[in-house]
Amino acid sequence: MQRVALELDNDSLALQPAARQDDEVVWVPADAFACAVAAECKEVDGQWAMCRGHLCIPLAASEIQVLHEVRFVRIDAFAAPLDLRWSVEGGVLSVLQGRQDESGLGIRQVPPAFELPDLFSGELVSSASFRGRKTFFYMWASW
Repeated sequence: MQRVALELDNDSLALQPAARQDDEVVWVPADAFACAVAAECKEVDGQWAMCRGHLCIPLAASEIQVLHEVRFVRIDAFAAPLDLRWSVEGGVLSVLQGRQDESGLGIRQVPPAFELPDLFSGELVSSASFRGRKTFFYMWASW
């Protein structure tokens, strides 16, 4: 198993112990990860479950692994119902909570480049040409 770093909502977060990847399967330390995403890993009716509020996702025995007395769980077993989107690339596990990837930018994120016509000349101007400077874009739309 290979250790992977964690980015939660685009911020680095050091879990102790670290999350691990075994081929395509990603394992996270149950209690530490649950705490980071405002959830709880607990026994419900004799079966382990990942819970947030009143929502509890039961975990099958094959989705739990104990390593050095730490319970690890497969992230794919509970992520979608808890509205967590995740991906692994280059040894980094990126996890987004809620709809942050669809409804705006996080701190230190760069907006996508787009082009708008200049109000006076009509020539297209790229937003990328204004990076690093305070800029005001005036836009409107009607439906």
